[in-house]
Amino acid sequence: YMGCRGIALSINENEHFFEDKTDNATASLRLLHYPPHPSSKMTDDLYGAGPHTDYGILTILAQTSSGLQVRNVKNEWIAVPVVPGTLVVNLADMVARWTNGYYQSTPHRVYNNFSDVHRY
Repeated sequence: YMGCRGIALSINENEHFFEDKTDNATASLRLLHYPPHPSSKMTDDLYGAGPHTDYGILTILAQTSSGLQVRNVKNEWIAVPVVPGTLVVNLADMVARWTNGYYQSTPHRVYNNFSDVHRY
């Protein structure tokens, strides 16, 4: 698993350090749909996905519209800019555990404040 090799090297371990932990790895694909919300029902706390971290190792997202926010070390929610043709990579809970907190899983949420727009 190439991503784990880079993480191992970054914490001064052998590049194969995580191989025995990922040799039977599973992958899952989730397709999400955030339906439109009428303007009359818009609130500041309307989420497509509430604040959370992901389990596992990595989450890779092809972001097609705005709404994704991440929490920084100052506990502030910041919008993740949409950059066409790129992927967003979130470190998940297992990386935090494997690195004894050197890397943290990325707290994030999907802010669903877009009226009349289907988002996928």
